[in-house]
Amino acid sequence: MEKYIDQIVSYLTGVFQSSATQLFILFGPLLILALFLNLSATLNARLSIRFWGRDLFLYGFVWLGCSIHELSHAFFALIFGHKINEISLFKPNSAGDSLGHVSHSFNKKSSYQKIGNFFIGIGPLLAGGIVLFGAMFLLYEIDVTTIFKFQISTSVITNKVVF
Repeated sequence: MEKYIDQIVSYLTGVFQSSATQLFILFGPLLILALFLNLSATLNARLSIRFWGRDLFLYGFVWLGCSIHELSHAFFALIFGHKINEISLFKPNSAGDSLGHVSHSFNKKSSYQKIGNFFIGIGPLLAGGIVLFGAMFLLYEIDVTTIFKFQISTSVITNKVVF
């Protein structure tokens, strides 16, 4: 009986180690990237406040990003049928812990609205990327239609590559 318990424990230990390794390979680089981005953003904000001053930094630069951030939360809240109770696009407080917020409520029995909480949470990632993508095209006057043309000819498949 003790032999079987040892085999079960050994098996479960192997499963745990394999799972932990696979999860680290899958999510580790993203978590490390997120950590470095957070550290660099924090350092950038501190240096900018030191150089420009808090008010000029907030009202000259931060208000636009904060407004887009909060609007994206509100946008997804509306798409998923949440009731927006209060929205503040940019209203920094003296403690510095809040720049804006969206207060919303939803039907806790609705699966659709529960799933909406996930998209409301990641909305700023999606909206921020879309806004930066759009700004790049507007500022650099890139023709969007040429970027999205993708063609594969039969010569790519039939020709052999010689090294």
